[in-house]
Amino acid sequence: MKLLIFLLLPLFTTACNDASTTKSGAVNPALEETTASDQQASGIQVISAEEYKKAISSGKVQLVDVRTPEEYSSGHIDKAVNINYYDPEFKKQIAKLDKSKPVYIYCRSGSRSQGAAKIMQELGFTSIIDLRGGYMNYR
Repeated sequence: MKLLIFLLLPLFTTACNDASTTKSGAVNPALEETTASDQQASGIQVISAEEYKKAISSGKVQLVDVRTPEEYSSGHIDKAVNINYYDPEFKKQIAKLDKSKPVYIYCRSGSRSQGAAKIMQELGFTSIIDLRGGYMNYR
């Protein structure tokens, strides 16, 4: 029985790995390109922290932090509006933004903002710019 567990353990650990990363933890470039082009075609762009900082520097953008109010109060990008992704009223609140203008969104690490971007797309937003790696990458 111990031998069986020993032989099957590597199978279970590799099956749980994210296919978008390599064994070293780096993003798999082939999957990143596919995802980026798919997102760009759908009106969702995921950009680097440097590009994001440059794009929002004018201060005349719709900038949304989709983290919880607690996360937001512990630090956020200047002039960002907090619309909590987990709030039951998220769709209603995000729908109040101007759908014809770009919306810059971010969360802690990028997962919630991806979900938010998909919801925004369903609501008719045409230009959604997501911060790659989230606020953790921005700082």
